[in-house]
Amino acid sequence: MIPLYHREAVYRLDRQAMTLDAQPSRQLMARAARAAWNALTERWPEAHDLLILTGPGNNGGDAFALGTLALRARLNPRLIVLGDLDRQSSEAAACREDYLRLGGGMEAWQGELPEAELIVDGLLGIGLDKPLRADWLRLIEAVNAHPAPVLSIDIPSGLHAETGRPLPKAVRAALTVTFIARKAGLYLADGPDFCGELRFDDLGLSRAARASESPALNLLQSADLHRPVPRRRNSHKYDYGSVLVIGGDRTLAGAALLAGQAALTAGAGLVRLCVHPDAVGSQLARVPELMCCGWDDLERHLPRASHLIVGPGLGRGDEARTLLRGLEGVDKPMLIDADALQPDFVSGLSGRPLLLTPHAGEAARMLGCDSDAVQDDRLAAVHALGERYRATVLLKGQDSLIGQPQATPLLMAEGMPGMATAGMGDLLSGLTAGLWAQGMDPLDAAATAAFWQARAAHHAARHQTQLSLTVTGVLEALGPAAGALGIDGDD
Repeated sequence: MIPLYHREAVYRLDRQAMTLDAQPSRQLMARAARAAWNALTERWPEAHDLLILTGPGNNGGDAFALGTLALRARLNPRLIVLGDLDRQSSEAAACREDYLRLGGGMEAWQGELPEAELIVDGLLGIGLDKPLRADWLRLIEAVNAHPAPVLSIDIPSGLHAETGRPLPKAVRAALTVTFIARKAGLYLADGPDFCGELRFDDLGLSRAARASESPALNLLQSADLHRPVPRRRNSHKYDYGSVLVIGGDRTLAGAALLAGQAALTAGAGLVRLCVHPDAVGSQLARVPELMCCGWDDLERHLPRASHLIVGPGLGRGDEARTLLRGLEGVDKPMLIDADALQPDFVSGLSGRPLLLTPHAGEAARMLGCDSDAVQDDRLAAVHALGERYRATVLLKGQDSLIGQPQATPLLMAEGMPGMATAGMGDLLSGLTAGLWAQGMDPLDAAATAAFWQARAAHHAARHQTQLSLTVTGVLEALGPAAGALGIDGDD
């Protein structure tokens, strides 16, 4: 796993680099500038006409130091300043003096940007936590309207370092080079859209220094995934769990069907759909491995299930509400999704193993806020949901977050825009429950399922396009993706 940090932890790590690792601040600036310069010359080796934008903070000091490297490479950088340089730290001011001493020039921003082959963004760093003033907004708008690509130093200016949300605008970089520690906001919400390609340099931070801080969350890698227990030769279907999918109102049975197919594909030994009696019929019969019953027959089949998925295609009618009330007394592990994500219902399940799989709108309903508030701080939403409902939470999205009370959350950042289509959430619920039913911890099941689904989407998109990607295509790609990830159940 790759640790991601909040801003205050990064500041403390920076201080540890100076104290524990005996690296003066000026040396850290020089190393940051060198890392950015190396990335610049590797990505754009033919660029000579540089436009460097600096602010009054330490990012500005890094930018001045990069300007010095450009002068030494016999380039002719043009440097534009916004903000009061009298506020610069002594180290940033020393980098400015070095640049000027070598003959570099600088000018205040006057409202327009000159032509350039490449823009270096050293305006604002990770300390930004409130909406930008009008002059900063105008400059960022000018940068984004400029035809030249942008390299951002440490973080795209205007981006919140913890939430990944612009305040309210941010520089759209082609490449971001970040230092000391990876900031959570570069990976969450809108962060990846503004960062472009992301490179990291720890500037020589020691392992001992890094161990002094706990991450805000961990970025999942394929090596971190948990695999189902290899199957014994002498086994039978009930060794691998029995999943009951409860949902599928009259016109919404397809959602329950997708969840059931995914649970089977994940390896659950037996999967049954419980749908509206009017939906029991030909549409569901096309998957013969799935058994099916009506809501009126639920009580007979509940005892046979080891795990429940409640919600896909359930609807919000009177019959659905009655069904949910009847489940409040059922003491079985439950994955709650879609229309079943109702605060009153989930609160009544206290004490049972619960796994909630909301998207932002459903999370907002569960927290009594609006979806913008969830998106503005997705990590806080995962913590709040887990604590309020004492549940494992998989908050779906481009940056799917998985958390449990008292555990460091996990980030699954393998998703792709083509997955923003109907049915993906139902598929994810089935995959998760299928793995959970085989004995995985719910956190591990959710993380593995989210990663697996994303990799299957990438596999399917190679044979289609992102625009034409469908949940059926992803379902069909789950097998090849499982083999590539090593989660196919073989020894």
